[in-house]
Amino acid sequence: MKNFSDFRFTVKLILGIVIIVIFTSYGNIVVHPSINEMSVQAFLDKNQPKPQATELKNYSFIFDMPKQSMGSAITSGGKFDVVEEGSVEKSVTEWIIHGGYAADEPEVPASLRHFYDPTTTPGLRHLLDITNHKLMGLLQLLLTSPNIDGVDWALGKPRELAFADPDKKNHLFTWENGKVWMRMALQQKKEEKRNELMGKAWRALGETLHMIADNGCPAHVRNDAHPSPIWGNNSILGNPDPYEELMDYVRYYERDKFNNFAQGAPDPDLQNQITKMTRARDIAHALAIFTNKNFVTNETISGINTYGNQKNQIINSEDPYKAPLLENMTYNEEDYTYSYRGAKQCIDHEYFWKLIPRMCEPKVDMKCVKSQAAILIPNVIAASTKVIELFIPKLKVEILSATDSLVKGMVTHLKDAEYSTEIKYLGEATLFLKHAKTNKKEEIKVNVTNGMFEASRLNLEQGDLVYARIEFSDQSIMIDSEVVKLAIVEKNNTVYTIGQKYGGGIIYYIDGTGQHGLIAAPSDQSVSAAWGCMRTLIDLPKNVINDDGQVLTDAIVKQCNEEGTAARICYDLVLNGYSDWYLPSNHELFQIISVINDERIIPYFVNDEKISYWTSSQTDYQHATFSGRWGGSWGTNEASKESKLHVRAIRAF
Repeated sequence: MKNFSDFRFTVKLILGIVIIVIFTSYGNIVVHPSINEMSVQAFLDKNQPKPQATELKNYSFIFDMPKQSMGSAITSGGKFDVVEEGSVEKSVTEWIIHGGYAADEPEVPASLRHFYDPTTTPGLRHLLDITNHKLMGLLQLLLTSPNIDGVDWALGKPRELAFADPDKKNHLFTWENGKVWMRMALQQKKEEKRNELMGKAWRALGETLHMIADNGCPAHVRNDAHPSPIWGNNSILGNPDPYEELMDYVRYYERDKFNNFAQGAPDPDLQNQITKMTRARDIAHALAIFTNKNFVTNETISGINTYGNQKNQIINSEDPYKAPLLENMTYNEEDYTYSYRGAKQCIDHEYFWKLIPRMCEPKVDMKCVKSQAAILIPNVIAASTKVIELFIPKLKVEILSATDSLVKGMVTHLKDAEYSTEIKYLGEATLFLKHAKTNKKEEIKVNVTNGMFEASRLNLEQGDLVYARIEFSDQSIMIDSEVVKLAIVEKNNTVYTIGQKYGGGIIYYIDGTGQHGLIAAPSDQSVSAAWGCMRTLIDLPKNVINDDGQVLTDAIVKQCNEEGTAARICYDLVLNGYSDWYLPSNHELFQIISVINDERIIPYFVNDEKISYWTSSQTDYQHATFSGRWGGSWGTNEASKESKLHVRAIRAF
């Protein structure tokens, strides 16, 4: 048995050097890093000088400052398991580029985990093709199949952070682990530790983008193992994928042509789908479907050619792909190419085609590769740009109140499908002050704890301007609050104050103008009300951020006919002469929490050690968000819509 094991190891070692070029998508040395770099640039172009996404409107991005984050990088690649890692400082862009390379290391095990066929059922989307050649087929059988597709491998499982995996059975730098590191970084006060976590997070994003690029590579979504041979389609050394082989050539020797691929426009239908998607997995799948049904590889060309002859695909001929088929392509007699969806898919004539008919079988050549890439690469970049956007948590910085001597603010997390649990920012914020009389500018550092910050003894005057800023790591991402003007006095010489009885209740929030804010009812409207409409997903108007309680309440009441629900209680309330009350959003209720330590401001909130209040912020069709007090402190969570909780109405003034 030992002799057989030694033989098996020897075969794997010798043939493994050859298999490296069998399965890998593009080249991890230059092509994948270059596509990642183009995707980062496209994201920055889209979001500079002003981000397009509403949730990112106060964000600024600087991804190219040297040494922004310290992290673990591959310093020496390997074929099987020998990969050397070390601590390196890189910019955000450099980390994402490095992820494009690192995802293919060690090369042989990684190469088997980068296939995703969207036409098959989940669980069978990994590489199933056994290469149609003797030597490589033998090696493929000797290697243990991981039985995992490229999307599952790249994304990983939620909340299962593998800090160490010496056997390389699990992927460390996954999308899910990257989000964990991002969350940990934003809740880390020590700058050095935060930067280290950020480095890991950005590398994980880069490795995820490697998978996105794979899903824009025809061979990797059409179950085509494409071994690289010395020549053509032979049974000894296999059949390479021209798209991958020649894209490497274009990147090396025609760099301008390669860069021009990024200038093309993505498919409008796919772009529209991607824009609406909220999960990286959905984007990866949509791109894979687009690539699979619109592009061919050498071994998956099939259909009736222009001469009326049936061409069967070389691999999986018993179950060929339904599109694109030769009979549905446009044949160009001038250059002998078949075109589909604007791309030259394959060509069927060569110089000696009359003498050797076998050589004029439809195949993919350099002309076709460039034509395919001109369409595929813009779609890869569009998908990657959206994935980068989803990877960045959506935080909101806000000045809650500003007077001559005190500025209070908060940092809140706007939860979404990728970050569904709250991130409580911990670290520094910077207050930027501009004095109206002297035009002098001033910066003040303050600590953010549990999302709250304040600065006192400021000696500010009416008309001075202030805004707050937080940073992810070394200015890579900066988020600003709106600029507010201090101590605005109304014409009647009165100033609204926190805790003032006004407008049917008690003022608990004043915006930067000093003239508007929010009022809480002086007591609870219910101590046992359900959110209501269990298993109903309330549709919100377009372009509405999930922190406008009045809009949310109106939507709930219009779509939920149940009586006695939290939103309807507030909607129907007539109190102290006012009838425009509503159920606060999670953000608006959290603003109450920022001032409840003083019971004189908002009575009855602090009497009970275990008390929970509904918000109008919906989590999904079964859950909604509430704020509660337990263990002596307040926090937010989600509960079943059938739960019976307290209700406190608010109104705006």
